[in-house]
Amino acid sequence: APRSAATRSVLPAGDIMGHAALEVPSDDPGAPVEIGMAFVKPAYRGQGCLHDLTTFLLDEARQRGFGGAYVQSVTTHPASQKAARSVGFRECGLFVGAYPETMNFKKLGGEVGQRLSLVLAFLPLVVFPAETLHCPLRHRRMLERLFVELDMHPRMVFPRGLRPELPPGQGEMRVSVTETTATAEINLVAFGMETKAAVQAVVRQLCRKKIEFISLRLPLRDPATPFLCDALEEEGFFFAGVLPHASRGPFLLLQYLNNQIIDYGRIRIASDVAGELLAYVRSCDPGEDVPSPSAGNA
Repeated sequence: APRSAATRSVLPAGDIMGHAALEVPSDDPGAPVEIGMAFVKPAYRGQGCLHDLTTFLLDEARQRGFGGAYVQSVTTHPASQKAARSVGFRECGLFVGAYPETMNFKKLGGEVGQRLSLVLAFLPLVVFPAETLHCPLRHRRMLERLFVELDMHPRMVFPRGLRPELPPGQGEMRVSVTETTATAEINLVAFGMETKAAVQAVVRQLCRKKIEFISLRLPLRDPATPFLCDALEEEGFFFAGVLPHASRGPFLLLQYLNNQIIDYGRIRIASDVAGELLAYVRSCDPGEDVPSPSAGNA
């Protein structure tokens, strides 16, 4: 079977109404698939076209045996966020300044004046088992809120005492860079005593290459994650959310901005949970000076 799939709505005359694609990671078994590259031509909006495209691709993902799917909706307008919720996706993350200002959303009522922020939403396609997750204490209430929204009920434990002993070396990480969008992702697979220093070195290299947005994934199954999260937040990373994974367990998501100042007032949100997430992410952003909302207090 092909590793990706795409679908289009086409009128009898051959005019394309819209498009969406199922983007399948090729080297990460159990990873959720992304429904992306979605658009509907202005003349055909409001007719359920995006809903039909999305449900078609979700059926395809189920048939292929994927454990979950996610979408990243722009925040210049609420339309795509509402469309995702209408088919069952639930918000679990917010990446601020994650995408370049190259798309024109004026016809949708959006205002573009900075890099775009994206709401991350997830839809489980299987029942995820309850499991033990090691979580940073300072993010306890926000993590609990997001897992409830996802209808996941893990046993969350919080560090009490000394950091677990780690093997020598930097562990294992995977780094992917997309130069066209000036973005990068750091995926931490296994930790070592030098993991923090290795991440710092990678971030310096990425910043020198003018990468503007870096996301980072920490496995919540690992007892060392809360400690590494605290250490990386001291270096400028801050909370972004969570993302479930069928075989590796949920990830804690952090983000790093290279010389960006975000105007959070321009971010448009479509749901209550996304609004809570926006306020919490803003309170964690080291470039902001706002009090932490109650959802983030231990």
